[in-house]
Amino acid sequence: MPPMTDAETETMTALPSLPCPDALCDQAMAETGLSDWGPVDFREPLERLVTSVRAEAELSPEGTSRLERALVKSLSTRLRIQHAHAENPDIGSAPVAAPIVILGLPRSGTTNLHSLLAQDPAHRVARTWEIAAPFPPARPETYWTDPRIDAVQQFIAGRGMMADEIQAALPYHATSPAECGAIIDGAFMSQHRQAGARAQSWARWRDHEADWEPAFAYHKRFLQHLQTHYRAERWLLKSPEHLVSAATLVKTYPDAVILHTHRDPALVLGSVSSLITALRRLESDSVDPVEVGREQFELWAHATDCALAARDAWGDNRKIVDVHLRDVARAPIETAERVYDEMGMPLSDVAREGMRRFAGGEEGAGERKHVYRSSYALEDFGLNRDEIHERFSAYMKRFDIQKGA
Repeated sequence: MPPMTDAETETMTALPSLPCPDALCDQAMAETGLSDWGPVDFREPLERLVTSVRAEAELSPEGTSRLERALVKSLSTRLRIQHAHAENPDIGSAPVAAPIVILGLPRSGTTNLHSLLAQDPAHRVARTWEIAAPFPPARPETYWTDPRIDAVQQFIAGRGMMADEIQAALPYHATSPAECGAIIDGAFMSQHRQAGARAQSWARWRDHEADWEPAFAYHKRFLQHLQTHYRAERWLLKSPEHLVSAATLVKTYPDAVILHTHRDPALVLGSVSSLITALRRLESDSVDPVEVGREQFELWAHATDCALAARDAWGDNRKIVDVHLRDVARAPIETAERVYDEMGMPLSDVAREGMRRFAGGEEGAGERKHVYRSSYALEDFGLNRDEIHERFSAYMKRFDIQKGA
């Protein structure tokens, strides 16, 4: 290889680097005027994430800048959540009782089930805009007219998230029901960061070694802040990444009701690998789809093992409802009725009508129905259908998951 020219060397030297954790924290304190972090258990995940991204991600200058802003924003939000609790201790004493938590492999129907059940006004649903801009906490009388909705929508569009390729795979708007990962991101433990940046050493530590309790403690404090002025009978929560941390989830919310979605893992992995590849290409010019595919295979196989181990440990002491994507897609109202029956909860006429409208393709309360593709070129991502089915064979047998469904 010929030596780099002076111009090439200058270009390499000029590439921005993600600031160190101390510098990121200093930015957040300067922007908020706050300095009380509360528990500092977020520091190790943050330090590991920054180290991993610096060594592995190969972000573009724009990707580096966006990640820096995202991390500073998460830190600023953390400072302000701490300040809100300190100013009003009653926030932290309010219960987060008996939440419904949807978990399952990505692309297995978690989004559609979440959006379907979100039509029930008895559920408190955290939406993208109020997690992105949680100060002051939302009020019910202005929830759908808050000016932060337009501001967050403009931010989403500016990130490239409205691109056809991404919207086809992941309909995403300011009023969409949000995943819990958007909250856990403030503990620097969310797979959201891995979606946009290659950070494998951090991800391996997070999934195999890290203590999840601080992340869920922050998650609860965030929900308590959001419900300051706007409560409902229960929270409706959702995130595929709860699979890997299911045991800690129920320690934090011991009366949680679990809805576990299911789909053929071969379809899941083709779909999620395609989506992650598209998301990373927004932030980097060096994305290898085969590497993404193998990474996702290992990530979700391990997460499934964790969830099954948690379920075995719970035994019959946990209310769990299993939901197949094929049922949500073919008979959404009937599936919702079964879910409510198994949860032991009433399904009101208002909720049923909202679900009927959503299932019929009408835009309901901020949702758009998610259409799942049934085929992806697995070989494009270094994946093999037989290998996937073999690795997930115990899972597929346990929940009667049909190949291709």
